[in-house]
This record gives sequence, structure tokens and C-alpha cells, in this order.
Amino acid sequence: EKEPFVVGEKLVYEVTYFGVAAGQLTMEVEPFVLINQRKVYHLVGHARSAKLFDLFYRVDDTVESFMDYEGLFSHRFHLVLDESKQTRDALELYDSEKKQVYYWNRWNHYKKGKSEIKEFKPMESFPQDSISAVYYMRNLPLSIGAKHKVPVVTEGNTWEAEVEVLRTEMMDTPMGNVRCWVMRPETRFQGALKKTGESLFWVTDDDRKVLVRIEAKVRIGSVVIQLKEAGFGP
Repeated sequence: EKEPFVVGEKLVYEVTYFGVAAGQLTMEVEPFVLINQRKVYHLVGHARSAKLFDLFYRVDDTVESFMDYEGLFSHRFHLVLDESKQTRDALELYDSEKKQVYYWNRWNHYKKGKSEIKEFKPMESFPQDSISAVYYMRNLPLSIGAKHKVPVVTEGNTWEAEVEVLRTEMMDTPMGNVRCWVMRPETRFQGALKKTGESLFWVTDDDRKVLVRIEAKVRIGSVVIQLKEAGFGP
């Protein structure tokens, strides 16, 4: 059985906001590392605002996820933000045996000033973080009407993400015109369904299940993230 993603994979997305090119998002699968004597995927995302957009709001952010090779759950998540109005360095360490997450966050906001948090919180075993969740989704069996639930930890808080497969559509991608599954994510915080506006994901209907497009309604307007380049390792 083919693995959906391999070391060396690099996906480059264009981010548009109100139809204007706002920046670029790169997602890469780096060489394996060891954490607690376990083989782990090293997933790295980098978001950079476009030059024109820098005038309004500059973004230069990096996220790293360390995802278990066998169990496909997250061990560690690291976020470094460098933006017009804030800098931030945040780390989450997930201990599935103890069912607890260590959350550290150092934040410098131009209005709110500096703050630092260090805390342990309870969590469910074998969680995903906000990056590993996307890669985990690529391992799921997909069929129309199927619903998948997964525990996700972000900023020390555990919640449940649910993805529903709605339909298939043909999409123009860097890999050609490909049939894709259209999926709708929903999030549950402590049992309550949190709707932040409709979002849709498109993933290819093949072994790789590559995420080729995201449409997300945000507080003002909508964001589209579209795959522009794809490389699949050596």
C-alpha cells in the first residue's frame, strides 16, 4: 500500500484574500527524526505575505509538527510568528501516556504588550495538532457521506474536529485535471459545535489525497488557498 505522503514532498499554495494575491504557503515533509526513540515525520509549514500585502499586514510565520510514523499522532508542535503587530513563539508537547499537554507561549503584541504562559493541561491520547491533522486526513478512507472525527489540540486546548465528505468534483491542479473529494470540516469545542463560517477542502481522489484547495469564510470576506506547485520527493 502506497504511503500518502513521503519525505521530500513539497506543496506550494497561493493564498488569495478578497480575490487579491495575499501570500504564499509552503508545506514540506522533512527527513525523519527520532522523538522518545520513535520514528517521526517532521512537517514544516511556512507562510509569507506578498510584497504588496506587506504594506497592510506583514506575515512571516513558520509551523513545525512532529508526527508519529506508525501511530500518525502528534508528539510536538512549534509555532514562530513574525508579523506586523505581533511576534510569538509557542511550543506544545503532547504526552499520550500521561494524557497531558505542556503548553508554552511567549507573545509580544504591539497593543497588549508581552506575556508568557507555561502550563500543563489534560488532553486525549494520540491527538493531532493543527498541521498533523491535515496530513492525518490524507490517510482516511474517503467515500461520499463518510464522517471522520479526530481529537485536535491547539493552544493547549483539546477539541474534536469532524470532516464530512460531500461529493466529488473535477479540479484543475498542477498534476492536471483531477477528480477530487470535497470535504467540509466542522469543529466541536467541549461538545458545542463552533461554526466560524463555511469552509471547504478539496483533496485528490488517488493514493496521495493531496490537499489542492481550501475555501474559508472569515469574519470579513473569504480566503482561498490554491495549490500552485507540487513535488513528491526523490
